[in-house]
Amino acid sequence: SATSHDRVGEAIRILDQVFKEWKEVDAHQVTFKRFNAGSLDLEVIFWARYKDWPGYNALVHELNTELKKQLDAAGISFTLPAPGTPPTAR
Repeated sequence: SATSHDRVGEAIRILDQVFKEWKEVDAHQVTFKRFNAGSLDLEVIFWARYKDWPGYNALVHELNTELKKQLDAAGISFTLPAPGTPPTAR
């Protein structure tokens, strides 16, 4: 089903709020990047404080977990391609 303008805006607001409130994140940018055949692409670029690679991985894990929780709570879901689906079929 089509994703409405309001739902895209709500997803962007959620992403923006989570990154804005995360103490290790110094700056971030959320962009509605492009329309694709099977997706609407949002891009997040962020600058964060971490000491090493495991720290970075832990930060990304925590951020992604919180983002998924908040997007689920808002009823915003993402359709993921079936495993093995070639990129052109997505």
